[in-house]
Amino acid sequence: MKFNLLIFFSMTCCFLSAQISDSLFSASDLMLYTNIKSMPLSTGVNSDSMLNVILTGSGISVKRFSQILINGIEGKKESISKEEEKVLDAISKLNVLIAEYKENILSQNCKNNNFPLEKYKSIDKIFCSDISFQQKLLPFFKQQNLRE
Repeated sequence: MKFNLLIFFSMTCCFLSAQISDSLFSASDLMLYTNIKSMPLSTGVNSDSMLNVILTGSGISVKRFSQILINGIEGKKESISKEEEKVLDAISKLNVLIAEYKENILSQNCKNNNFPLEKYKSIDKIFCSDISFQQKLLPFFKQQNLRE
């Protein structure tokens, strides 16, 4: 009985959240969102080649770098030399710069479409976490592809 109530409650919450997300945004908001979401955020920079340049210039092998990353992901302690620490810091700074650049492109795309960045991000948050919401936006994406 408790299990049935739990299932009923969770299904009701899912249904209500889908209804709420539908009513929060107009069709024109969703159309603009899909339009902006379809725009490239390309930086024009190949981050893999930049990583290789940093590693090659530092003397750290790709194998050693991979080992440091894997141990970091697994939570294992890894002794890192000062040179390796400098390289990891440079790579971290590169990733931050690329993320900032992409954020600027997204902001400009929103501005060019007269669409508030905050609204884009709120729709995107729902889009990234709710598969049923993604399915509901599929016709908007298809319509966007037909226009291109």
